[in-house]
Amino acid sequence: MKFFRLPDKRTRRALLLLGFTLLLICGATLGYRAYIQSVSHASLERILARLEREDPGWEWQRIVEARTPVSEEENGYRLIREINAIGNILPTRTNTANIFGKYHFPDPIPFEIGDWLGDMLGQRQKQVQLAVRIADFPKGRVPQSIDGSQNLVWINEVQQVASLIRWNSRANGQLSRIDDGLRDIHALLNLSRYLPEDEILTSMHVRSDNIRFLVFTLQEVLSRGSASVEKLAKLQHSLEEENRTPLLANCLRSSRAWNYEFFLRRMVDHLDYEKIETILSMYEVDIRADFSLLGNATLRFRYQPWVEHDLAEFLEEVTKYIDAAKGPEMEILPSFEEIQRERQQKLERDGFQIKRFISGIPHLDDSLSKIASAVHADRACLRCAILALATERFRLENQRWPKSVLELVPKYISELPKDPYSGQNLLMRFPKDGLAISSVGKTQVPEILGFRLWNPDMRRKALPESWSFLEFRGKEE
Repeated sequence: MKFFRLPDKRTRRALLLLGFTLLLICGATLGYRAYIQSVSHASLERILARLEREDPGWEWQRIVEARTPVSEEENGYRLIREINAIGNILPTRTNTANIFGKYHFPDPIPFEIGDWLGDMLGQRQKQVQLAVRIADFPKGRVPQSIDGSQNLVWINEVQQVASLIRWNSRANGQLSRIDDGLRDIHALLNLSRYLPEDEILTSMHVRSDNIRFLVFTLQEVLSRGSASVEKLAKLQHSLEEENRTPLLANCLRSSRAWNYEFFLRRMVDHLDYEKIETILSMYEVDIRADFSLLGNATLRFRYQPWVEHDLAEFLEEVTKYIDAAKGPEMEILPSFEEIQRERQQKLERDGFQIKRFISGIPHLDDSLSKIASAVHADRACLRCAILALATERFRLENQRWPKSVLELVPKYISELPKDPYSGQNLLMRFPKDGLAISSVGKTQVPEILGFRLWNPDMRRKALPESWSFLEFRGKEE
């Protein structure tokens, strides 16, 4: 029996040995790749089973299907489409004009801005008339697509109309048409709520920002005069509804589902270099800087086994934030910061690996903590406004300010809104020229700005030169 014999020549022998070695390396690489892919798949299956068990209906399609339908007649978003169809909503100057520079003072706006404002609104009467009608349409929904770029187009349409409404409200305040100004503010609230709380984070962030600007505008309008009790009560009721919405937790849940759908359906299937580059560029990873030409060429081969692992890691991470957002308000920001610290330690411990690309997703860690902090601040502003409206109603009916916030309960407000930072009642102070309501803020130190209400004789008047900004504080209640 003859056994296999190596070639006699050294060159052939070396080539055969090299080929056999390469074959072993390729086999080991493919085997390891298959192992990683199986581990990644198992990790994704575990988190999917957990979500299905603990949070039924968590997937994007089921979230969309569970939404309460809005008929075309009730959907106020059709007004936004009509307004944008007219075109030329706002000039570029709006981006730099000082719309909120002195929102808490009763001083009139500078002449040059007032002159420009009158011309701008006069040229857009049809758009303004449509925008004001949004106050009569509490129901509405901005479309939502798995295509992120299309979502930004729709959100930009909302922001254009929101800016127009804010300017019109400010103009009504300057003309002492306070009830008309409150109607504009109600339209702005409805418009903001057309971006539902179960949307992606971008929509939630815009909605939260609009609510904060709403509070600023309301503060300015009320510094110009007094509104009717009925208008104040109606707006207060709507703001209380907004305050009861668990905006952050609902939106995080929706964002988790949207991102999973986006990656799984649009990026994972038929993954190629261009799609990988798209994923990584979204997360601020420049693969041309991090890899050689050879590394780029083999990226698809090396990254493919980690895709499901990254999806699983993303789902697990966002679920931690969702659970934290459902906890007590005072603990949300510290919990987010703790999750962020733990993740950073994990990344530093594990070092840079191909599977860590997704860890740069903007919806996580530092960016998400900043968004949560902004939502917390906006909630504090919103609650200051709610308490201010109840206080203004008390003043109109009793011809005086309340001596304590307890005088407002239960006739003017069912329960006192809590400061999201301290868990205690909001601070109410009584400077000599009015009343100030504020939150302690993240620093646990009373903020200078909250919501300012002026004495009736101070409204629509320029402040005297002797007036000190420190008078904003006054005696704390």
